[in-house]
Amino acid sequence: MKLGQHARLVTGVVVGLMVAGGTAYATTVDTDQVAADTAISACVTPAHYIRVLSDGQECRRRETAFALPSFESISAVAASANETSDALDQLSADFADFADQASGGIGDLSDAFDAYVEQTDGALAGLQDNKAENADLADEIDRASAAEATLDDQMQGYADDLQTQINDVNAGITDQSASNDE
Repeated sequence: MKLGQHARLVTGVVVGLMVAGGTAYATTVDTDQVAADTAISACVTPAHYIRVLSDGQECRRRETAFALPSFESISAVAASANETSDALDQLSADFADFADQASGGIGDLSDAFDAYVEQTDGALAGLQDNKAENADLADEIDRASAAEATLDDQMQGYADDLQTQINDVNAGITDQSASNDE
């Protein structure tokens, strides 16, 4: 049951109680006719009911100043309840639309995040491959450096041997020249 229906039901119940209450209180005791102690025990009767006491006096019906709500005021309350119900229905519809949009937005965000994760995973995989390739390249550089060092050692050895031979030849020439001079 919608809130507007609840409001109309409550309004009807309240108005009904007010009408019943107004009718019940409309019958009062005319204390000018009956003593107060007798009135309490003998004259509390349903509305529109005139009771004759044993001494011939009557419990007279006397209207009080109790005012029932007008039809216009009841209609205004009902209209206000209907407007409140319509406003709440609209608010409920707006919230349902918002929930749908939020759900769709969350789905889009989730898809975007999944795509980002895939891209990131791909980039990380590429970096891992590059790192492996760089490691292989570093190994090759280390091997080339070692080979270069070995070649340098060999070349230095050849150079030393050649210098020794040159020195030996020069020494031999010097000795031969000295011998010739003698």
